[in-house]
Amino acid sequence: MPKNQKEGIDACNLFKKHDISISPAYILGLVGETWDTLQDTIQLSEQISGICQTEISYWNPLTPLPGSNAWNILMQRDEFRQRFGNTYRLDPVELQKQHLQYSTQLGVKGYDKLLEFREEMLSKAIIPSKEYVPIKEQRKTTIL
Repeated sequence: MPKNQKEGIDACNLFKKHDISISPAYILGLVGETWDTLQDTIQLSEQISGICQTEISYWNPLTPLPGSNAWNILMQRDEFRQRFGNTYRLDPVELQKQHLQYSTQLGVKGYDKLLEFREEMLSKAIIPSKEYVPIKEQRKTTIL
């Protein structure tokens, strides 16, 4: 895994040289994320898609899972610990919203703005893109 953007671009050039396609995944809303760092992500994605043959791309907000750095930061807040600290049933969207509000500089409206940002990036893509769909929003099907 590249340690920085230059290594990522160098890797893309190597993939291109050997006609290898990639499927980049972008995680939005990392701890400390700002609107400026999101713009950096856009620029990097444009560079990567300009160099490499991409088959599919993924754009999703970070979901703080138990044991992760983002989770541990949220667990330092009393209201979060009381709400989620003793349960095994977690709502990924609520976790994302809490994380964006308290662990980034994106604020209370960060989640909605990130979804708008993601939709914009997906609409610009000329390649198929995927998004995470919470289980409760997936249609239930029965296999006979």
